[in-house]
Amino acid sequence: MRPLLYLFGLLLPCVAGGVDLPFKITDYRIPASDQVVLITSRPVVSISGVRIDVVQKGQPSPLMTAPLQRQDEDLLVLHLPKPLAKGEDYELRLISDAASSITAPSQGHTASGPFSVDPVAISTKPAAAIEPSYTFEDLGSVFLVKSKIGLKPISGAPAFNLLDYTGHVKKWLSATFEVNRPDNPRTSSWVTVTLADGLSQTSARLQVTGLTNIFDDALQTDTAAVTLAPLPKDISEASVYLKFLHQAGSGLPAWILNAKFAPQTGQSFGGGWRAGPTLDVDIGNRSVGTTKTNDVVKPGFGLTFGARQN
Repeated sequence: MRPLLYLFGLLLPCVAGGVDLPFKITDYRIPASDQVVLITSRPVVSISGVRIDVVQKGQPSPLMTAPLQRQDEDLLVLHLPKPLAKGEDYELRLISDAASSITAPSQGHTASGPFSVDPVAISTKPAAAIEPSYTFEDLGSVFLVKSKIGLKPISGAPAFNLLDYTGHVKKWLSATFEVNRPDNPRTSSWVTVTLADGLSQTSARLQVTGLTNIFDDALQTDTAAVTLAPLPKDISEASVYLKFLHQAGSGLPAWILNAKFAPQTGQSFGGGWRAGPTLDVDIGNRSVGTTKTNDVVKPGFGLTFGARQN
């Protein structure tokens, strides 16, 4: 009976369509027209005998096939036999067999194919996203323009615009542009934009123009409103909070003052941590309805984290 169960265990991956990959493909970059970099959720030590069929959307057969190779711990690369076309959508379909193998530290051993994985969608359309920096010093002043496709060197005069609700340019914003770490495939197609005068509103519709990708297409950024400074959810997230309740009655009126003062001072450290004084106040006279005062004035010193991880 045991040999039969063992044989069934060996055959089950084949019946189910293959062995699951020891990682997930979380994102991609196209640094050159004939190269695709895949970002994995876990490190990969080695990969062998795995190929990728590149299928153009709407086409029945593969456009080309290329071996999947390891480039770095969490980076796999495809060197394509011919360039991708601009403005197109593609699917990457993994091809493997019993001779294919992948070694990942999370497994502790080498897994053999065939492997099962859903196709990965990629696109050469010039879409890009604008994301703000959420560190305290950078709020409203520093933005990242994120493209999955490699960019040409910045030339001419790129612009960073504030749009109205209809999508028309409301104001041209004075800014500097800098490409992020060209040696890092994860961020080489990102641009840091620093405004001369920061934006003070909590959200804004923004647009970048004058940036071109490797396919000679101008980047097209989403014009949906971008959150610049997330509003605090409650008193624990607020830097300044004031609530005053009062109620008339016989004798002295009833009142309650509930306040918090935690100013953001000095430079942040450790990726967004800040140290500063705090003052919590909960004082009053009698109760207002069902709300009672604790008659406490509590000074202190605390640490806050002023950056949001995305």
